Amino acid sequence: MSRFILFLFWILTPALLAEPVRPVGWVEQKMSEIDAATQLPPDARYEALAGMVRMGGSMNMDDDTRSVWMRAQAVMLANPGYGKFYQQKMKRLLDAVRAESNPDRKGAIYSGFDDAFDNLPQLGYGQSDAMWSLQALQYLPSAESVAALAYFLDDPEGRDGKTLLGGVPENGVSGIVTACRVASMLDHIGIDKPPVVHSPTSPWESVDAWKDWWNEVKAGKRTYRFKGSPIEYGPDGPVAAQAVTRPERNSTKTTVPQPESAEIVQNSKPEKIYWIVGGSILLILIAGWRALAGRRA
Repeated sequence: MSRFILFLFWILTPALLAEPVRPVGWVEQKMSEIDAATQLPPDARYEALAGMVRMGGSMNMDDDTRSVWMRAQAVMLANPGYGKFYQQKMKRLLDAVRAESNPDRKGAIYSGFDDAFDNLPQLGYGQSDAMWSLQALQYLPSAESVAALAYFLDDPEGRDGKTLLGGVPENGVSGIVTACRVASMLDHIGIDKPPVVHSPTSPWESVDAWKDWWNEVKAGKRTYRFKGSPIEYGPDGPVAAQAVTRPERNSTKTTVPQPESAEIVQNSKPEKIYWIVGGSILLILIAGWRALAGRRA
């Protein structure tokens, strides 16, 4: 039996590692879809491009996939608003589920089957679709993506072992709790020097680390940047270079040394000159006294 398993592994490994086989003209078709999406209203454009932006998470990205992904990413980054759109999409779903008291109807909303019951919010989507939209943000490194994801770090569900749909086994909480999932997305969005939890014992440690970090950003105690970029960001976007502070996480507000005022500088210059002149005269007097003493000897 073990030999048979090894044989199957030997046969299937090349196929699993090989680049995906694309239909002829696949790249051209996707590029055409992206171009068409640029002509759509913003909300429709965000929906149309989300799937192609999520290609950034492909484990074995081939050249074709990379070219499509980079093009979709560039179009999205050039048209702000996607962060708020995906955020509101998830928020509407969570609000509708929280507002429903009937467990069966609550599950119908969460799963996207709200049309199975009368008098339910007709959202037209469920948790999977809303979460996929949020996942696209981790491949769009921008201030609005960070803000949209960080919004959900405060979601309370899961802390007590229960999700929106009730109790679940403890080891299954983190996979379906919004706060835990967005913390994982923030881990992958590419922030330089992110808050790091060494040897975490619970997914909530990562959530709390990101919450502390984001609260510092919102309070103006720190800024952040993305890897490979010199641009510093605050909670609402890029910040002026002279306003930048980058304290370590959980630190107090950094005191930036201020340059001397013009008055201090002007007043300090004569004082320095007096010291220099006085010191020079003193050295001359000492040298003369020594020379005179040498002649007398």
